[in-house]
Amino acid sequence: MSENEKTSVVPSEDEERLAQQLAENNALARVFDDVRSQSREGLLVQPTRWPAIGLVPDHMDPEEFEMFVYDYWEEHQGQDGSGAGVSEEPAARPQAPMGGASRIKRVSATRSSVINSVGVPPFLRKTAAEDASSAGQAGVGEVSAEKGNRRQASQCKEGSVVDVVDDNNNPYASLRLPEGYKLVQLEGEWTLVPDEDAAPVQLEIDSGNIVALVGHYSYYLYDRTIMTDSFAHWSFLAAEGDDMLTFVDCVREESRTYPRPMPIESLENDPFHFSDERIFRIWDQVRASGEYPDIKQVIASNGDIFFYSTRYLTSEYAASLAEWAAVERLRNV
Repeated sequence: MSENEKTSVVPSEDEERLAQQLAENNALARVFDDVRSQSREGLLVQPTRWPAIGLVPDHMDPEEFEMFVYDYWEEHQGQDGSGAGVSEEPAARPQAPMGGASRIKRVSATRSSVINSVGVPPFLRKTAAEDASSAGQAGVGEVSAEKGNRRQASQCKEGSVVDVVDDNNNPYASLRLPEGYKLVQLEGEWTLVPDEDAAPVQLEIDSGNIVALVGHYSYYLYDRTIMTDSFAHWSFLAAEGDDMLTFVDCVREESRTYPRPMPIESLENDPFHFSDERIFRIWDQVRASGEYPDIKQVIASNGDIFFYSTRYLTSEYAASLAEWAAVERLRNV
């Protein structure tokens, strides 16, 4: 018998079951942490991302894990009082979800009662992303002495530390470290690194404020405290790839909320990036379909093009608002 065979230990069924439960717990924790990280970048998260970045536990396949995450989110949504996952009727009813999302109830993008107009201009998009990134980094309870990224020991969250560095030559000898990490010297700098010899650590799952939006074939996640509901709704429409649904929904939303007609350039902004040619092609498809008789076009005296819904605006009022936005407003500046 070889030395490896002598020392190898086969885990019992209970040990294997506990290991799988720990892997599932930590995978959930990392999924929701990644959702928050992607929300700071203005991005929705789809389940197809998780196998690519190694978040699917070894004992589960991607589709099984996709449903596992959704079931956990659905069971825990709203427990923090955020009201995540509020359902709204979309502009047009999409087809039933397919594949792994077949038993997920449909939740269209939720929107705040006070939102910006459709689309975000690039200069505003950059500022918002920087603000969100700064906010998301505030109060982080980790310690690192990496060059240019040193953090104070006092920032460590209580209850998340178990280890103590015991080294007379270490200025952080009395510092209690996060579970699963150790301090080592790299190029003369004390650096916090994962401790490969440490026992597996159970991570805390935080799904608070996570919203799920269900589309044709899958679902999308975001954190509503980082990404606005309105921007998530636009991103959802853009990701679904249904140009007519996106166009009609945005026109109706602009007419209903403010109320006012939607300028054509709104769909040229983030997250749509539609060209004028594409918008005109969609407009032709909307008219030809005959399914959206309330969607109309109005042109101001200077040639600026707007779209509106007669569900919320009369033709006369829409024309007046378009003229004011395109011409008269500039005269009053």
